[in-house]
Amino acid sequence: MEPEAPKKMSKVVLPLVVLLVVASLAASYYFLQPVSKSQKLLKDPTAAQTAEVKAVTAEVSKIMELPTGEDPSIATVWIKPS
Repeated sequence: MEPEAPKKMSKVVLPLVVLLVVASLAASYYFLQPVSKSQKLLKDPTAAQTAEVKAVTAEVSKIMELPTGEDPSIATVWIKPS
């Protein structure tokens, strides 16, 4: 019965190792994807601005009807407390 024990163990260990490798690769892809997106936005600030304009326009268009064919300008207004 001694030779069967290592064979059974290898049948369990190999799929477990494969599963851990696949899970590690999936987790690294999942967590590094947002980092690569933010790196692209940092390299090209106009792309970040365009993405923000699209996001704000999409949110505002849910509330009210916006004109088509125009590129909106977004500004932040600060009211200085007295």
